[in-house]
Amino acid sequence: MRITGGQVFDLEQGFVSRDVCFDGEKLELSSAGGKTYDASGCYVIPGLTDLHFHGCVGEDFSDATPDGLQKMADYELSRGVTQICPAGMTLGEDQLTRICENAAAHRDGQVSPLTAKELQLFRKLYENAGRIVTTGALCEAVCGPVWQGYESTLATHIRHLREKIEANPSRPVSIVTVKGLGYRLDLPSPKGAPR
Repeated sequence: MRITGGQVFDLEQGFVSRDVCFDGEKLELSSAGGKTYDASGCYVIPGLTDLHFHGCVGEDFSDATPDGLQKMADYELSRGVTQICPAGMTLGEDQLTRICENAAAHRDGQVSPLTAKELQLFRKLYENAGRIVTTGALCEAVCGPVWQGYESTLATHIRHLREKIEANPSRPVSIVTVKGLGYRLDLPSPKGAPR
């Protein structure tokens, strides 16, 4: 196989115009045959490695679900990333054990327990039921004082929490998003009580 017309990454020269040839799975100086692909206007680089990876596509490594791992790997591969190095939060052994145990649980017919992070989030929301809890306050409840950069992962944990407690997670009525501020836990009023 031959890839022609692309800008190939070279460690010493940067991007240079060069053909890339493969014989089976190995790079070769020339190709004895096979298909030719025109990569004009494209960059040709080796598979990328993501050295600090928490998650993507609504999934998080800390949740440790096999389906989530597969979704993340498929997405990363579609973007040219062939290797990922998971980065987890600094968690205690008991929390890591719970995450691993929860990842093994199946949703079909079984109660899906809350992960340690989901429990921390729910506790913070419950303590402030009916009031807005800022994104920063929720991140701090889970990560401690150094939480900057955790906001998108927080949204993933909130989504997972909603999947476990909301009748319709895509239209939540209990854990409500307050755009630009954070989230609010709305608890149902007892029958007959004013709201």
